[in-house]
Amino acid sequence: MKKVVYFLMSILLFITISGCNSIKKETSNNNEIKKETKKDKKSEDYKIEIKEKTKKIVDNISATYTSVIVTNSKKEKESDKINDYLAERVNVYLNEFEESLKEEYSKDLSYVFDFKYSLVEQNTKYIIFKLTYYYKIGGPYPVDATLYFMFDTSTGEIVKFDDLFSENSKKDVYDFVLKYLKKVYKESEIEYLDDDYDLEDGMFKEGYYLFSDGKLSFHFPRSEFTAAAFGSINIDINESVYSKYVKDDK
Repeated sequence: MKKVVYFLMSILLFITISGCNSIKKETSNNNEIKKETKKDKKSEDYKIEIKEKTKKIVDNISATYTSVIVTNSKKEKESDKINDYLAERVNVYLNEFEESLKEEYSKDLSYVFDFKYSLVEQNTKYIIFKLTYYYKIGGPYPVDATLYFMFDTSTGEIVKFDDLFSENSKKDVYDFVLKYLKKVYKESEIEYLDDDYDLEDGMFKEGYYLFSDGKLSFHFPRSEFTAAAFGSINIDINESVYSKYVKDDK
C-alpha cells in the first residue's frame, strides 16, 4: 500500500514541476516578444543631431550658427523636408549678412550673426525646434527672436496654425492678443503695429506660435514682426480662449 502511495505522490510531483517549467517558459517567451516590439518601435524614431558651425565673413567677423540633421531610415523624404526647411530659415539671413558686409562693411560698426537651434519636444506625432537668434548689420537695433517650428512626423511638413485649430479660433486668439497689447502699449503704437505689420493675419505665421503640452503662446521677433523699439513680444494665451477650437486629433 505504501508503495502505491509513494508512486502516486511521485507522479503528482512530476506533473507539478513540469507545469511550473511550462509557465516559466511561456512567460520568458512573452518577455522576449515585448522586448522585440519595444526595439522595433525605437528603431522607427527620428534621430536628431545639432552641430555648431562658424563661417568667417570678413576680417574678424564670423557667423555662428547650428545646423540640424534629422534622419530616419524609414522616412528619408520626410527627414529631408525637415532639414531643408530649417536650413533655409538660417540661409536666408546668412546670405543677406554676407552680401551686406561685402557691400557696406565698416570697422566702426557692429556686426553679429548668431543663430542657434535646439530641440523642444519630440513625440510620435510632432518634432518641435526652437530657433534663437541675434542678428545685426551695423545699425542701431538688432533683429533678435525666439521662434518655434513644429513638424508632423508622418509627413515632414511644417505644422500650421490651421492644422491645430479650427478657423474660428483666429478671431478669439487675435482679440486676446490685442487686449494684452493695449495694456502694455499706447493706442498709436498698436495702430502702427497693426497697420505696418498686419497683426491680425501676420501673427499666425509659422514660427510665431508654440503649441506644446496643450499650451499656446505667441512670440513676435523684434525688427522682423514688430518695430525695433517694441522689442520682442511674448504672450501666453489663456486656455479658455482656444481649448474649444483644438482639433480632435491634436
